[in-house]
Formats: sequence, C-alpha cells, structure tokens
Amino acid sequence: MARIPEFIARSMLGNSLGLPAPRVTITPISGGDKGTKETLKRMKEIVWESLRHAKHSPIIRMAAAKVILQNNCKPKDYLCEYEALHEFTRDKIRWTRDARRHETLQWPARTLAMGIGDCDDKSMLLAAMLLHVGFPGVAFKAIGANPAVPDQFTHVYVIADPTGKGKWIAADPTVSGAKLGWESPVRLREMILEL
Repeated sequence: MARIPEFIARSMLGNSLGLPAPRVTITPISGGDKGTKETLKRMKEIVWESLRHAKHSPIIRMAAAKVILQNNCKPKDYLCEYEALHEFTRDKIRWTRDARRHETLQWPARTLAMGIGDCDDKSMLLAAMLLHVGFPGVAFKAIGANPAVPDQFTHVYVIADPTGKGKWIAADPTVSGAKLGWESPVRLREMILEL
C-alpha cells in the first residue's frame, strides 16, 4: 500500500509548501450532459494549469516521485507506478463531500496539502501525478452509477494508458479497496475526456 510522503504529512500541519491562500471562484455550470462536459473540461484545465504553475508543479511531481520510490517501482515499470499512485490517492486522500449544493473543484496541490477531496478532486490529483511522470494517455471517465437517476452522471475517475499502446486501465481513487482496473459494475452512462 502507498504511504503518504513525509513532506506531505508535514505540510498538512502547516503551509510549508508555500501554497497561496485558497481562492474561491464561482462559475455557473449547466445541468445535464452539457454540465458534465463543462465540468470535465474545467477539470482538464485545472490539471494542465497546475502542471504549468511555478509552485504547484514541483509539489505534484515531488509527491508522485516519492510515492513511486517508496513503493520500490523499478525503472520503466509503469504498471507499478500507476498502482502506487492510485493506491496513494485512494488511501491517503480522505474522501469528503463538496459543500452542499455546490460542485467544488480543488487544484491538485491543494488536495494534496489538505488531504481531502471528492471524486473529482482525487481524480484531478491522480491525473496530475500521472502526467508528471510521463504517462502518455490519461483521461477522466464520468459515469452514471445511480439507478435512481439513470439519466445523470454521478461519478468520475481516471483511466490511463501507461505505455501508449492503447490499453486503457481504470483507477477509481474513491472506492475503498478497489484495485487498479476495477470499475463500478453499474455504468448506465459513460463520458470520457482525454487530457
């Protein structure tokens, strides 16, 4: 199982990472499929913006590197890297709901520092770490997993192609004990956005 890197644990006690104070931006998002597309697009933008950010980018790369090294992944063992990063986001970032009646999208470095997030926050962190260690294929997959509302998308997670050979593998960082490759058996609808 992935262990939380020591420098991240220290940062949770204070702001030693030098992150700026949290900002809140309210952006209206449509409902239905259009809103899901807008949310996935914004998630993608946040991930890429965080990779270009002068302070956030090194934090995310260092976290990914430490997780991979602590799990003794051999060079070019991309499946080991994927599994280690998936287990870290699944087990070390606590799942926490968004504010009531608000969809909240946190930057990956903020999720890392706070140690909490919901499915989109955990997925953005995992995607950012995968991109930082050179994964050629990373995408968000939104699904409708609630039979009570079969026409709505209710969950999002990461799928990645570690080698660039077209073999996409799911990584759901919110389901306790879910192994790499596991996906909800209830997928009433699917929408994928590659990063």
